[in-house]
Amino acid sequence: MFRRLLVLASLLAAALGMSLATAPTAAAAPEDVTITAPGPDGDDTTPLITGTADPTYPVRLFVDEVEVAELSVTDEGSWQHQIAEPLARGTTVAISVRVFDESGTVTFARADSWYYVWPEAVTVTISSPADGTLVGTSVTLTGTWSRGQDLFVAVDGVLTDASLAISSDDGLSWFASLPEHGLPDGPHEFQVVGVDEVGRPIASNTVTLIVDGTDPDPPVVTSPAPGSTVRSLDFSFAGTGTAGNQIEVIFASSGFAAGETVTVREDGTWTAPVNDDPSQPGNSSLWLNLSSRTLELYVVETDAAGNSSFIEYSFVLDLSEPTTAPPAEVDPTDDATEDEGIPPVPEVTTSPAPAPAAQLAATGPYDVRLLLVGLGLVLGGLAVRRRASAVR
Repeated sequence: MFRRLLVLASLLAAALGMSLATAPTAAAAPEDVTITAPGPDGDDTTPLITGTADPTYPVRLFVDEVEVAELSVTDEGSWQHQIAEPLARGTTVAISVRVFDESGTVTFARADSWYYVWPEAVTVTISSPADGTLVGTSVTLTGTWSRGQDLFVAVDGVLTDASLAISSDDGLSWFASLPEHGLPDGPHEFQVVGVDEVGRPIASNTVTLIVDGTDPDPPVVTSPAPGSTVRSLDFSFAGTGTAGNQIEVIFASSGFAAGETVTVREDGTWTAPVNDDPSQPGNSSLWLNLSSRTLELYVVETDAAGNSSFIEYSFVLDLSEPTTAPPAEVDPTDDATEDEGIPPVPEVTTSPAPAPAAQLAATGPYDVRLLLVGLGLVLGGLAVRRRASAVR
């Protein structure tokens, strides 16, 4: 009897030992619960959440304090859950795993973590200049991006210090300037590069620009001639230059346009009408001033690559009314008038009123006075004779 009990005991012990050896490894206690994935941040909007827990008790998953699943813990003590509804990008969500008692009302333990969903990757595009454009010693790129970021321009794969700046109210347009870039003439590749706030690389499209850093020959002005005097606004600037280049005539003092911007013709000549519109800034005070003044101007010639050269140029503008000189007096005795076919001008005299004989005798010419004296003697003799006859 005793031997049978020993055999039964040994068999029971062997059975217990076997069961302990084959039992799955589980969490040591209900408070032993963890979250092992997805980590603090990532680009995945539907991450797989994993962890460990004691399979003996109910385990539930919460996202932003909202229960999303009751987890099935394996005999080995592991669990996982795939998020089905995409999480909003650029947001941080709270993940919580909680262990409850058998009634499901008391929380034994919990594990918490936070997950930041990366925002959309930045996209950036170079819009201008277009691929193959001829550029000069300075280059300005423009384009669009999905959002502002610290990005820079790379030329031929080498990063420059030219950064992008916002150029629109909505913040979706940008520009970048490379003044005096010093690149040799020829083709060069331009690209915008950088990394976003989470370290993802950013790269735009690549454009190839043809650099031409040679300035054109200075323009020549033929009309109005330098130093000449112009007395009317009815004129145009004219000169010569390189065909296809652009000509601008501007006031040296203000930078305002003195003539219309024109293109040099195929024959190398150009004509720029006067920009005398008084509504244009500066023109009403410079063109419409009636006093004489010397106008200092710049004539600028710009080629297709944006390179330019200029000359200083001046002429006198005098819009005052000319002074009319009185007609010259003509000497009627001047023989030159007869030679020139101009008849002499006769002298016009006014006859005076008759004067008494006595006055004429006293003041008139000598011959007249003698005549009057003689006449007086004759008349006096006649009077004497008449008196004598009367006496007889």
